[in-house]
Amino acid sequence: MTNSVLRRGMSFWLAAVVSLAAGAAEWPPFDEVYGVIRSNLVGVAEADLNRAAVEGLIGQLGSKVVLSRGKEALPEAERAKPDLAGRRLFDRTLAYIRVKRVECGLGELFRAALADLAAPDQVEGLVLDLRFADGADYGEAGRVADPFVKVSCKLLSWGDEAFETTAKTNAFDRPVMVLVNGETRGAAEALAAALRHADVALLIGSVTAGQASLFREFPLTTGQRLRIASAPVRVGEGREISSAGIKPDIEVAVRVEDERLFLDDPYRTIPRSGEESRQASASVFGRGPDPSQRVNEADLVRMKREGQDLGGGAFPPPRAAVSEAPPVVTDPALARALDLLKGLAVLKGRP
Repeated sequence: MTNSVLRRGMSFWLAAVVSLAAGAAEWPPFDEVYGVIRSNLVGVAEADLNRAAVEGLIGQLGSKVVLSRGKEALPEAERAKPDLAGRRLFDRTLAYIRVKRVECGLGELFRAALADLAAPDQVEGLVLDLRFADGADYGEAGRVADPFVKVSCKLLSWGDEAFETTAKTNAFDRPVMVLVNGETRGAAEALAAALRHADVALLIGSVTAGQASLFREFPLTTGQRLRIASAPVRVGEGREISSAGIKPDIEVAVRVEDERLFLDDPYRTIPRSGEESRQASASVFGRGPDPSQRVNEADLVRMKREGQDLGGGAFPPPRAAVSEAPPVVTDPALARALDLLKGLAVLKGRP
């Protein structure tokens, strides 16, 4: 039996020890169980046993306890800086703002970016991208949400503090789509929850991390940090943001590694799976359902001369079409958000 198998088994067993499973009459003390295993289990090194215990304990407690690696984490000074990672217009009328870190000062940066994009008053909607976003300033999350809320109300509360919006006549009143994923955490997660609670936005993507809490941080001897949830964050008059995460209104399943690539280039092409490539190849060479994509001998010679892959991928359109056709957004979550905004803009002009 390998050490990895032992670790998985121990992790599962020790997780069960600390769980509060329904129907369990009584669980034995953790120290007692750990001591018996340590003294009698053969073939497991001390380091492996310790790792299994830590993994099981932290894994069972879910998002309420987070172990961060000191070398991989940002320095504290960097973590305290707001980060508005990008802004742009799609189709000249759809604004896009990406937030990376919700910290003190982001509200001012965000309002300036929003005013700049919406200055001509021709913007038909906004996509707020909170994928892979974090932060610990919940007051700043409220300040980012404030421009969208017309009335005065309690929007967020945490510990002994709360954020209330101000009544205004110039609130941003166009549709808002918020992109989230499993790496949306902390104050960014609270921002998404607040916007949906105020009925000013739809959430698109995947379930968030479930770490919208006040955390206390403890340094460990290994250089890592252990973050423990000490108080929940609430929206409105007291609804707690679940530690299981926020479920989006429209779920869009995308691999995390692909989403990271889409943040850099929303038009990029993600490599197909083997089956997809075979189907595309069959279509290209006349065996598929689309005869318009047939390739003749002259096409094959030209493709080979230009260094194109003859074994997979759809046959490229004529060069003129490539130069004239506008680029197509291939980021699934962003594309869904933009399509919804376009549809709402069309409906707005109808009775």
